[in-house]
Amino acid sequence: MFNITTIKTEFADLVGWRQSLSTDDVQIDAALLTSTSGLYYSDIHPLLTYANIASVAPDYASIVGATETINDFLTQKTDQSIINLLHKWLGQKIVKKTAKNLLSRKKLFELSGNLTNLTASSDKRVGYEIVPKRRTGIKFTITQLGLLFTDAQPSLDIKLFRSGTSAPIYTENVNYDTAGSEKWITITTPWELDSGYSYYLQYDHNVIAGSSINGAEDHTLGGNGTHAFNSNRYFSIHGITTLNSNAALGDLENTVYSHDDNYGINLKFDVRCDYTSFIADTKGLFARAVQLQVGIDMLNLLQSNPESRVNRNEANINWQKMQLALYGESDKKPYGLVHDLDLAIKAIQFDVTGIDSVCLPCGRSGVRYKTI
Repeated sequence: MFNITTIKTEFADLVGWRQSLSTDDVQIDAALLTSTSGLYYSDIHPLLTYANIASVAPDYASIVGATETINDFLTQKTDQSIINLLHKWLGQKIVKKTAKNLLSRKKLFELSGNLTNLTASSDKRVGYEIVPKRRTGIKFTITQLGLLFTDAQPSLDIKLFRSGTSAPIYTENVNYDTAGSEKWITITTPWELDSGYSYYLQYDHNVIAGSSINGAEDHTLGGNGTHAFNSNRYFSIHGITTLNSNAALGDLENTVYSHDDNYGINLKFDVRCDYTSFIADTKGLFARAVQLQVGIDMLNLLQSNPESRVNRNEANINWQKMQLALYGESDKKPYGLVHDLDLAIKAIQFDVTGIDSVCLPCGRSGVRYKTI
């Protein structure tokens, strides 16, 4: 798992394209020419010329109302190839069990609350304190809210605050219209929680109609007094109440912890390994693989000729030679750009100090013994 937007920004100037030598061509933007690694996509193969690339780009000049240019085309194709490479790299590590993705997915409370366990509305803000454990590279994400009240709540603001930040970082306005029955609402943009902070999910208890239904007691495990708050190696969650305003994060000294009431709120969440910062910090190690992946994808695009305009530029493309350049010959020692890419991916090694071993575990090696 990684944040695609962040990766695009971080890798934008890692490898660059070379400017067209013809002043008659559209000039490539400076941002696409920059290479902090000293590597260039155009050097992968002689066919990666401006004229050839322009031949497989959409003919924007003939599209009414089009504002895109060859620079937009190059940016889109480059970004997509980089993302494809990182998915390929991570996929190989997951298959080899030297990386993990999804660590946990569950509900906070597995059972709905007893409909007679009511908490009357009060002049308080109520909800949860959520503390992701300080484990580098792990992201806690809330995906759905489960609501259970005695009455409908047509417009209820549920907010998520983060320690050190006054304003809520997320707000979801929910329409609860199934009075007396649990309703799951998918959060418009899943709420991502990072380690190193405490989070406070809460709503105004004094604005609800009727009462919230308490689902914190698990009546299948001994009746009242057996509480089912869920904490594990990745996070801890506690019920809270506060007299602070819900407009901003107030004095945390006023927070009162509760272990016997969930105030009608349940959660669905997952815990994943997030490699974004790790990849960004070590991006230089990906430079050669990025150069090869983008070059290979562009050569495959030239080969497929989707716009059927390659011949317009009298490009001297020998398809058989291109196949050899990409894949080599099957009956000989492996070679070609695709083989080079595979070696480049395997060669990516780095110091994993600081990232949680549950996300980047060591591969099993050595001899295994068993009885005959």
